[in-house]
Amino acid sequence: MNRYCTCFLFVGRLTLQTRLDTILRTLAHVDGDWRLDVLGDGPQRHGLESLAGSLDLSERALFHGWVSGEEVIAAMQAADWLLLPSTVEGLSMACLQAGSLGLPVLSADTPRLRRFIEPGVTGLLVGEGVASWLDALNDVIAHPGQSAAMRQHSHETLHANDGLPTSLEMHLEVFQALAKKYSQSAS
Repeated sequence: MNRYCTCFLFVGRLTLQTRLDTILRTLAHVDGDWRLDVLGDGPQRHGLESLAGSLDLSERALFHGWVSGEEVIAAMQAADWLLLPSTVEGLSMACLQAGSLGLPVLSADTPRLRRFIEPGVTGLLVGEGVASWLDALNDVIAHPGQSAAMRQHSHETLHANDGLPTSLEMHLEVFQALAKKYSQSAS
């Protein structure tokens, strides 16, 4: 039997706000063959590594610390899904970078990230709580072709837009609007 290992990736600062603990607690109950690569560091790293150990995930949840930009790109190209569990995410550079590489994003459903993730096309939005994450993670593991189809669609979208991701255009609009607002208030 040919088994496929779903590769999840988390990129970012390891703080309480990123909610990686929710992902670890959820993955402890996820069926199927999976791996989680964690790229980043921060004040919660040791606690998260301890949590992974206590949940018997040490061999499947791998903490790599800070890595170079090239290593992030390589990890994104190798991964099946980028995980963004934070519910307070604003401008997610990891989400933008994943989008530019065609990596589907499995993200907490937040108003700002709804602008960048088209459910079923460029990723999936997950409701609040461990039960929602458990359903989503089990679903993407059970349907490994879903990630490949989304990756292909993202590449087609990038090509149609001359390589400029729509999400980057949206961020440029936001920055331009903010700059205009603040320059007007300063006058």
